[in-house]
Amino acid sequence: MNIKKNIIGIFIIALIVPPILAGLWIGICASFGKFGSISHGPVSLEPWGVLLTEPGFISSLSATLISGFLSTFFALSLALIGCYWFQTTYSERKFSRFLSPILAAPHSAIAIGFAFLITPSGWFMRAFSPWLTGFESPPQIITSNDKFGIALALGLAIKELPFLFFIAITALRQIPLSSQLKTAAALGHSPKMTWFKIIVPQIYRRIKLPIFIVLVFGISNVDMAIILGPTHPPTLAIMALNWFHSPQLEDIFPGSAAAISILIIAILSIMVWEIFVKYIGKAFTAWVVLSKRSSSMEHLFPIAKSLILLIVFCGITALLSLILWSFAWRWSFPNIFPENFSIANWQRAISNASSIIYTSTFIAISSATISLALVITWLEITRGKRLQKFEWVFYFPLLIPQIAFLFGIDIMLTHLGARNALFNVILVHCLFVLPYTLITLEHSWRNIDQRLIKTATALGLSPLRTLWRVRIPILLRPILIAFAISISVSIAQYLPTLFAGGGRVSTLTTEAITLASGSDRRVAGLYALLQIMIPLIAFTLASLIPLWVFQNRKDMHGGRA
Repeated sequence: MNIKKNIIGIFIIALIVPPILAGLWIGICASFGKFGSISHGPVSLEPWGVLLTEPGFISSLSATLISGFLSTFFALSLALIGCYWFQTTYSERKFSRFLSPILAAPHSAIAIGFAFLITPSGWFMRAFSPWLTGFESPPQIITSNDKFGIALALGLAIKELPFLFFIAITALRQIPLSSQLKTAAALGHSPKMTWFKIIVPQIYRRIKLPIFIVLVFGISNVDMAIILGPTHPPTLAIMALNWFHSPQLEDIFPGSAAAISILIIAILSIMVWEIFVKYIGKAFTAWVVLSKRSSSMEHLFPIAKSLILLIVFCGITALLSLILWSFAWRWSFPNIFPENFSIANWQRAISNASSIIYTSTFIAISSATISLALVITWLEITRGKRLQKFEWVFYFPLLIPQIAFLFGIDIMLTHLGARNALFNVILVHCLFVLPYTLITLEHSWRNIDQRLIKTATALGLSPLRTLWRVRIPILLRPILIAFAISISVSIAQYLPTLFAGGGRVSTLTTEAITLASGSDRRVAGLYALLQIMIPLIAFTLASLIPLWVFQNRKDMHGGRA
């Protein structure tokens, strides 16, 4: 039995690691001029020369680093302080309900909505015009697509704050919080200083991997950078994508060099982050020893609380702006609300985009189903500790910039004869859906009451029947939530769809990002809203189905639970 489990575990790992490594190898070879019949020779540094001498390369690098580091630091700081606010005030638990829509919304939808807020003709400018600003028409100022990537960093922070917040809350539940707070209080420390000195370091140690994932995504993201990032020059990821999509075949070489440079930058960024945290940790230790039991640092909490509320407000308002623009018929500046509403945009979209909606839903459900099946299988065969040490493999696709290996995977699929674009997209989506499915389901699965499993085994149930008749019914809600999150992650994928589909597969995300650069905000807002509706339906069903199932069980047993 153990041999069979090991074989299954190796098979699951083989579905993740080899494709990524093969994709990276193809990208590395192309970055040094080795790519089929158009190779420059044995090894060539010319692609790197083209990259380094590209006009605006330094500006692109600066915007890439600023957006990545600033968004990660901002989101992490607020998430760690937000946990204190969450756990000290019971009424503030409702705060998490406001974060959930932002967490569920795809990155591109948040970016489009945020752009609707901060552009010169956006909602924020309308709110203060003309009575305060005096503007009767949109001012000629740059509020998004700035060359430093500040707007991109803010958009990323809005999206990543809920993710880090919920991850930090999960880590907080693994800490004996109550006893530590009581002990610190007995020694005369204020609750806020206890949080800074004792709780935050413990949370940080438990969420380092998600922090690195957020940092790598911030450095290498494409979908949000297209909408909010600088354009002339763009970030390095957009520069690489432009080269990959160039009609000149030889542009593959500098594109690959740019993609591999992002991988190098991501690795160096993680190292720099760790070195920074190490030195901050030493200074922090000295501060803990020498500081008083209360400090002026406590004033950071109300400031952070205000910033968190501002971030949540921007996120929710961004989503509301999508709704307004999708129903707006005429909305001239500086009116804060549309003069006329119409459902004509929706009628046209439903008729014209029905095939895209179907394709997006089919890809999301398929990749979520495959990923859920693989994760449940993994969790079942790794109840011992032997295979669990390889679990980091699931997070491998999130720790490597997508653009560094997706081009290589596309080439590899072509050489293998995988010509079904839809099937290729589903398979590649699974690489990115799997880790989120595991993150969501792992804690609930491994913390089930083992007495129930032992009882089922004692009654003669096989492991497979125990799975279907005990584990899955008990964990139905977490399983469905994991499935809904998997659908949400799949819907949000842009680069995997672009590369694996070879431009032949259109989804709501690819269409929304394409339309975001157009002049019709109504259509862009509508497609962004359609992106959100599919995950929203999935989360709604994930909440209602367990209620329906358990209600039926009560009815079957005469009202007994």
